[in-house]
Amino acid sequence: MLENAMVSGLPSYYERQARRDALAESAYSSLRDEMIDALMLDPQRQVMAPGYSQRAYTAADVVFDLLDNPRTGEPALHELLRIVGMCAAGRADHELHLRASAWIAARAAEHATWHQDDLVAEMEADDE
Repeated sequence: MLENAMVSGLPSYYERQARRDALAESAYSSLRDEMIDALMLDPQRQVMAPGYSQRAYTAADVVFDLLDNPRTGEPALHELLRIVGMCAAGRADHELHLRASAWIAARAAEHATWHQDDLVAEMEADDE
């Protein structure tokens, strides 16, 4: 049977793309989860920063950089200050818990999105 040169490479292309998608999902989850853990337990804990010359930074340093972003930093800082104010006022309700958890999750997602492609590239290089 003759093989069509136009489609003969498609299965390997799709396999590579599926592998890359799986690596991207794994990289994102790893970076996000590591950042959440650090912010919940100890902001001085080191987190990965693939693609940067320094391979790890403290979670606090990462948050500082995220808050310095002119597009997203100011709203994130305002929400953090609202959360701190609620704590200082003695509020320990469900809303405070949800706001604090959402703030941490959003910063972790920003960090993971920023570094995901670099971690994928490193993971692909390790596989070769």
